Parts: sequence; structure tokens; C-alpha cells
Amino acid sequence: MLVDSSGNLIIQNESLLNYVKNKHVSSWRERLEQIAFKAIRDKQYDKAERYFTKAIKVDEGKAMNYYRRALIRIKLQNHKKALDDVSKAIELKPTEYVFYLKRAQLYRILDIDYKVMNDLNMAVRLKPNAANVFDIRGKFRLSLGDRAGGKMDLLKAEELRKEGLGGGSELYGSQAA
Repeated sequence: MLVDSSGNLIIQNESLLNYVKNKHVSSWRERLEQIAFKAIRDKQYDKAERYFTKAIKVDEGKAMNYYRRALIRIKLQNHKKALDDVSKAIELKPTEYVFYLKRAQLYRILDIDYKVMNDLNMAVRLKPNAANVFDIRGKFRLSLGDRAGGKMDLLKAEELRKEGLGGGSELYGSQAA
């Protein structure tokens, strides 16, 4: 028991209470995530979105669930909400380069091209040895008519691939969506 017979806390330090609460929250969140992953495998994307939303309500501090829900929302063609989710994931974990790549993709889909390059540049700063980052930025630069910059990025991507530094195409791709 954490309280005595009169209802007063036995433990003055709340660390044990926080531990118990956090353990319960994380186990419940993990259960909701597993249900969402099963829904993804069964191609029930609406259900997966609902369960990631529930997991976020249980633990709002987990950036990965915002990112996963964004991937589901992209599949459901709900790009504006997906953009909000990826932006929240970036707010919670600003060092994850894949979040910036996904937000750049969403900006491109929503025709907000002037914000795409900022996110691609940030991804390059965070992961300067990943060929896929340079490949994506190079293709975007070519689409804007920046032939020199695009070629430079594509050559850098090829050089990194030869060194075996391709980088993943998607963060947690098999589980996320």
C-alpha cells in the first residue's frame, strides 16, 4: 500500500507514484499500438487511425505515434491532418530527420513548395551521410529548375550509396504503415 490507514501517503517522495503511473501508461499505450499495427496489417486504416489517436491521448509525449498516425492519414488522403501530426512529431523530437522528409513530402502534396526546401535542408543537416536524403533533395531541386544544385545532390547521393550509406527509405516502415 502507498497510503497508511488514515489515508496519508507513506512515501513522501512521489517518485514511486510516478513510476507506477508511468508503467501503467506505457503498457496501455503499447497495447493500443499493437491493436493499431494489427489494423494496418489487415488494411483497416480507419481503425488504425482511431487506435493511434487513443495511444496519443494516453501518452501525448511520444512523437512516433504522431508520425505513425500521419502515415495512416496519408493513406486515407487526409493530408492536412497528416501535416499537423508530423509537425507535432517534429516539435516533440526535432532531431529525427525522417520526420522532416515526411513533412517536406506533405508540403509538396499540398502545394506549399516554399517550405519544402527548409525541411529538406534540415534533414541533410541531421543526417549528412544518408544517400536517400540527398536523392530526395536533388530531385526536388531539379523539379524547381535548379539543375546545378539538383545534379550536385544526386551525385552526392550516388557517392554515399557506393560507400554503403544509403539510409533507410522510411523510419519504422514495416510497422508504421
